[in-house]
Amino acid sequence: MKVVAKNSFRSLATLASGVLAVTPAYALLRMNDGRDQVYVTFNTGTSYDSNIFTAGGGQGDFVFNSGLSIDYLRRAGLIGINGNLGWGFSKFDQFSSEDFSTPTMSLELTKSTGRTTGSLSLSASQSSKPDIDANVRTTAWNYSTGLSLRYPVIERYSLAGQFGYSLTDYTDNGTTLVDLSTYTASTDLYYSWTSERDLIFGYRYRLSETSANSTSTDHSFSTGVSGKLLAKLNGSARIGYQVRTSESSTGGADTTSNGINASVSSTWTVNRRLSLTGTLARDFNTTSTDSSTEGTTVTIDGQYAVNAKLSLNARASVGRNDYLDSAAANRQDNYYSYGTGFSYAFNPHLSISGSYDYFSNSSSTALSNFDRHIFSLNLSSRW
Repeated sequence: MKVVAKNSFRSLATLASGVLAVTPAYALLRMNDGRDQVYVTFNTGTSYDSNIFTAGGGQGDFVFNSGLSIDYLRRAGLIGINGNLGWGFSKFDQFSSEDFSTPTMSLELTKSTGRTTGSLSLSASQSSKPDIDANVRTTAWNYSTGLSLRYPVIERYSLAGQFGYSLTDYTDNGTTLVDLSTYTASTDLYYSWTSERDLIFGYRYRLSETSANSTSTDHSFSTGVSGKLLAKLNGSARIGYQVRTSESSTGGADTTSNGINASVSSTWTVNRRLSLTGTLARDFNTTSTDSSTEGTTVTIDGQYAVNAKLSLNARASVGRNDYLDSAAANRQDNYYSYGTGFSYAFNPHLSISGSYDYFSNSSSTALSNFDRHIFSLNLSSRW
């Protein structure tokens, strides 16, 4: 272990030196009187993951990361543009067969003026990560597109609509992983209750299809509040009722599940330095192993600015996943996690960050009982 650690920090120092050496050759580009901007970001770092497969008895390893991304922003005319092109690289110290590179691409067109406002987004990225449902590392291409529109009907009422499509395409499905296509359409009616608070009434339709020929259809009705929730709490809170109908890939009888769904996010700005954010999410999902789940997660996140350069953060969450089909043998997972980290800006172009996170999963499936510790240190330069 001592030899591995020594080599890990030596590699980090080499990567950091490389970034600093090439950084001066790049600069922020401003064109068209600053309405067109190009940013270039370099990052490098190392981490230790005690369970790289998220499985009971899983092994750990040091991972070395580096990446480059280019961002293009345009703020001229009726349509705004946000574009990103990036590439990340990760190398494992012992499990070299898990080395990967991950390209990412995204484009967003926004309209924030005029009577009708909204955005159109497109993205494609490759990911390599451990899968808690299959208890293996997976590599997949992820594609998504979405259209969001909002139109004020009269002074107090406005309508919003969202349409989306996403695809998770695994490069090596093996015997357990299934590709997932998801189609979503929703509509919301906003009522301006006060100048600081809107009431929301909404409906969402979602269709999930897998490469194993199974389908799930979700109908969700919800109501909520957006804006100032309480005297010192700002955010949004929605609660509703949803029904999921699933058709098995084996051609068996359809199954129906129903329950409460929720989406809550609220921030309390305690003072100029400290802010706390709490979130609650409850929804149906389709896993990479072709199972339907009903998941609930509660998270608290804190941010504290020590001074203009140094900031600290801490987080904690707890959750539960109920697997709803017989193929998962009535599996149930209960988990919790916590972590802390820091970020220090040497100057506007160079910063360093570090974090520690712990995750514990307790499952009715033996292979999915595990603990995971992650230590990370990263250096970033943005121009």
